Amino acid sequence: MKKLFLLLLIFLSTAALNAQVKKKPVKPAPKNHLPKTDGFSVMNKNFLDPGIGLGTYYKGLPFGVSYEHGFTDEISAGPFLNYSSYSDNGLYNYSLHLLYVGVRGSYHLAKLLNVSNPKFDPYAGVSLGYYSASYDYAGDPLPGAYGNTVFLGVHAGARYMFSDHIGGFAEVGYGVAALQVGVSFKF
Repeated sequence: MKKLFLLLLIFLSTAALNAQVKKKPVKPAPKNHLPKTDGFSVMNKNFLDPGIGLGTYYKGLPFGVSYEHGFTDEISAGPFLNYSSYSDNGLYNYSLHLLYVGVRGSYHLAKLLNVSNPKFDPYAGVSLGYYSASYDYAGDPLPGAYGNTVFLGVHAGARYMFSDHIGGFAEVGYGVAALQVGVSFKF
């Protein structure tokens, strides 16, 4: 009798505990639901972006390279170098050499713009650097014609990664050309 009473007491206690715990119903996922991804993040990623300039302010085909390291999900920074040279050995016999070197920082806008494609990376940023321009006429440098100075610039662009490590980029801003396009290497 004691055993039966003890079993009945355990049964009622278990039933009372189960009645107090409410279980939330599990809703099935919608049929066309894709799993949510974290989106584009630059945290601890490195980008090497060699490119050429289009829409140059001067004659010649400018080229450049930038390197950025991701310090947070949205912020990256690193050095850059842009160069352009042009020579005319005709009537005027002159040459022009432009060099931009410095550091830049970018804010990656994917989260802010609610971009759902983790391969697409829109960004904007600022740069601080040194600008050097030299102009030679008939083999003699023209002093004071262009010169050297410190500059503050801005840029805006987008990167699209075709694979885990290779993509392309296009960027507008201050530098040796109004528009730069090139290849982006992520590592």
